[in-house]
Amino acid sequence: MRHKIYKIAWQDAYGITGYFYTKREINKLSEEYIVNTVGYKVRETEKGIFMAGERDGKGKYRDITYIPKILIINIIEERMN
Repeated sequence: MRHKIYKIAWQDAYGITGYFYTKREINKLSEEYIVNTVGYKVRETEKGIFMAGERDGKGKYRDITYIPKILIINIIEERMN
């Protein structure tokens, strides 16, 4: 059985720790932190998508990432050769 692989680009939140910044430096920080998650789309709800990075031979998944739909930029079905 072939399982589809997807790539989801989404806007993630991020934090910067360990440094002190002036307000001027903070104003130069990027507001965007785009993440690409690639894997199996294992569940989709009204509010989000659950992606898994790995699947074993028994149909179990691991390395699950939940992505809220409001943060998704695009979804691409990857072509596997």
